[in-house]
Amino acid sequence: MGSRAINPSEKIAKEIPIETAPSTDTARIAAVFLSAFRDDPFMLSLFSSARDIQKAMETDFRYVIEKARINGVIFRTSAAYEGAAIWYLSGSPKSRFSLNARIAWFMLNQFKIPALRKFVSFYMKVEKAHIKIISRPHYYLELLGVDEQFQGMGFASKMLKPVLAHADRSRRYCYLETQNEKNVGLYKHFGFKVADTIQPGFGSDTYYLMLRKVKRK
Repeated sequence: MGSRAINPSEKIAKEIPIETAPSTDTARIAAVFLSAFRDDPFMLSLFSSARDIQKAMETDFRYVIEKARINGVIFRTSAAYEGAAIWYLSGSPKSRFSLNARIAWFMLNQFKIPALRKFVSFYMKVEKAHIKIISRPHYYLELLGVDEQFQGMGFASKMLKPVLAHADRSRRYCYLETQNEKNVGLYKHFGFKVADTIQPGFGSDTYYLMLRKVKRK
């Protein structure tokens, strides 16, 4: 049996003072994201044609987490999982054929074809815009969620500040996307600026693509 390939993001994460989530905690991480986005209008609209919306959302989060294990890193606020975040510190997300096949099968079984086309078209636009905004090496925050019972208590900051400080020391830009207009203000507070917007055609009116340049002392 071959050894597990080195994950460059996990290697970089050792230099960042935040706890990383164990690979055995997929269910707990997915539960945090589900709690954080359970009532999100964009997510509810995105999964509106699914047979079981909450189950489909949870399964989708599990696939996002599994994909992050390839070349991303998953941080947690603590072992109590008040919040969790997925960062890619060494490039864009990668995947494997077997994982892609399972994701495709899941989507075909959950979504009606018109909704699936809209879903794929939207994310292709987002990926294309991402590359246009920042093609140089950067840190990518794919997902950040705080359990609904712990929101507004500073846990999001705990998963942002140390990574951003490391990005500045490493001279790396940071990039993220958010569908929640309220989060735009939060991210602006940490130095992000809106680089582009996309109209999804479902859920929220605007999808925000944000970039943070290196802060020099």
